Amino acid sequence: MTVGARPLAGFRTVLGIAWRGERRSLLAWVLGIAGLVAMTAAAFRRLYPDLGPRAAFVRTVAANPAIRILTGTLHGNSIGALTAWRIGSSAAVLCALMGIFTVARRTRRDEEARRTEVLVSAAVGSVAPMAAAVTVAAVGCVAVAVATGGALALLGEAPGGALALGAALGGSGLVFAAVAAVTAQLADSARQATGGAGAVLGLAYALRAVADGASGRWSALRWVTPLGWVGEARPFAGNRVGPLLLLGGATVAGLAVAAALLDRRDIGRGMFAARLGRPGATVGGLAGLALRLHRSTVIAWCVGLALFGALMGGVIETAARALASNTGFGEILRRLGGAGVAADALVSTVSGLLMFGVAAAATTMVVRLHVEEQAGRAGWILAGPVGRWRWYGVHLALAAVATTMLAGVAGGALGAVHGLVAGHVGSGLGRGLLATASRLPAVWAMAGVAAVLVAGAPHRAVPLIWAVFLTAVVLGEFGPALQLPQAAVDLSPFAHTGQAPVRPVPWLAASVLAALAVILHLVALIGVRRRDLTSG
Repeated sequence: MTVGARPLAGFRTVLGIAWRGERRSLLAWVLGIAGLVAMTAAAFRRLYPDLGPRAAFVRTVAANPAIRILTGTLHGNSIGALTAWRIGSSAAVLCALMGIFTVARRTRRDEEARRTEVLVSAAVGSVAPMAAAVTVAAVGCVAVAVATGGALALLGEAPGGALALGAALGGSGLVFAAVAAVTAQLADSARQATGGAGAVLGLAYALRAVADGASGRWSALRWVTPLGWVGEARPFAGNRVGPLLLLGGATVAGLAVAAALLDRRDIGRGMFAARLGRPGATVGGLAGLALRLHRSTVIAWCVGLALFGALMGGVIETAARALASNTGFGEILRRLGGAGVAADALVSTVSGLLMFGVAAAATTMVVRLHVEEQAGRAGWILAGPVGRWRWYGVHLALAAVATTMLAGVAGGALGAVHGLVAGHVGSGLGRGLLATASRLPAVWAMAGVAAVLVAGAPHRAVPLIWAVFLTAVVLGEFGPALQLPQAAVDLSPFAHTGQAPVRPVPWLAASVLAALAVILHLVALIGVRRRDLTSG
């Protein structure tokens, strides 16, 4: 029997290669997600050791659509239920990202590096590389489920609920690993495959947010998104099996689609091949080349952030009115200025989520420098009359301009739609733009950190960059809630951006972050000039 007749031939060999390439990354993901869940449970145990105050908190959350938009619907009043509500949606997103990154790297990234072509040309079947990538991702998802459930059980929570939460989180990672396997067949590059899967994840999160924050027929949207199924598993409050079966079924269906598409494309090519340029067309110099390299990334993020901002802007006014009508919050809001305060608080919170996306876009653009260098294309450009400062400087400047534009698009969509619903478009637009613009210095600082890592440690740049990025997001988003030391929270640039439009913009902190970003970019330019290409 020939290798061509055995599509899984050589699976164990390819699996070993994939595992060696991903084991450190998966270990970091597993420990980080399980640690975040365990710290959340420990924080709730310290804050609400008694049932009475805990039940009052549950009633407050249940009556607050704004909180449900951000963290989902709370079921139950145990420490485990509070933990699943507070961190479940975010941990599910992290598991999904783990699955997406792992599969994209071990499929399209390996194809771009010609490693898959070498393997398939020998004694390895055509399906083995994708099967190995999904298997490695599945190992990570199972490890997350076991580590998360085990940590909660050791903390004294109900084993059944701990198992249900772990299974839901692992199931989320499996579903989006399958999504990445599909986009890896459709896209023409690893970057496009990752971006496509990320867009599906963003849509899933937006639908979950609308379903949990709204009422009536809109709440049914949670049954069309995997992140909604995670919440409907109701760990520690019913431990439903049905949503877990949906996660498993969606995974199997996605993998079946990916396998069918794999047989219909050539190695190194996607189902949607890149379009050729016009005959005789030029790239328009160094800036034009940089723009072409980043164009698809910027457009994809622009569309995604605009849609997410518009979707969230459409429900803010409804959530703010519901919050103002609540007996407990109504009096507080009236003292602070009425329902407008609640709306501003929601605009501030949603803009923070949007700017995490803008920061991810900036990081992706900086990582592209590393990709161009490792692929050897940067070497061909720098062999001519183009200096390193110009090459890197143009890309970094374009990243700064692009993220500023993305912040404007995201804030504009959020504010304009919110203002349209509330009846004051101009005011809403201004508040949305202010909320995102005030957070731009933190984005520039994160891009500066990424640039320094690309310049100083190119062989380890990508995992380090994303580890730093996720750490900054976790510290900025969850640090105060987890009662982490203020010194640790302050390490995140996002912790210093203020809460506009609820509070005035902290201009001093914004100026310091902007200055830090400039310094980091200069350090990166100096560093890349002092080393050989593709070496640290």
